[in-house]
Amino acid sequence: MSDKENDVQDDGVVVVMTDDEGNEYYYEEEMIIPVGEEKVCAAGRHP
Repeated sequence: MSDKENDVQDDGVVVVMTDDEGNEYYYEEEMIIPVGEEKVCAAGRHP
């Protein structure tokens, strides 16, 4: 995925990822999981 942006919605954060061909994929942030010094996002596909 080459490009991403975050949109804040009433129901949470929606992450938009765009591939090299310009296709957009939407994921809703479910939770942030701390892993050592990093943070990992668990996300589900947004309709």
